[in-house]
Amino acid sequence: LLSGPDFFNSRVLIGDQQWAGNVEIHLRSSDWYMHNHESDPAYDNVILHVVWVHDVEVFRKDNTSLPVVEIHNLVAPETLHSYEELCSNNGNRWI
Repeated sequence: LLSGPDFFNSRVLIGDQQWAGNVEIHLRSSDWYMHNHESDPAYDNVILHVVWVHDVEVFRKDNTSLPVVEIHNLVAPETLHSYEELCSNNGNRWI
């Protein structure tokens, strides 16, 4: 089973600061805690948390806040509809 952040060696511009590190993606920001990432050293250098819904603040092991981008308002409804059609036409398998 593979573990660790979803994207390694990413470069992200947050404000005027360029960050280099890993990016993690979840449906909800609270999934960070449900998956116990706060206690896994593999997630210590995550620089951005991309979530569908930001439902709770997430903190790194050193108690610094993890930057988050919430995307549910950034995805066009027709894109979401197309995704749902792909899922239903694919026997409900994950895409």
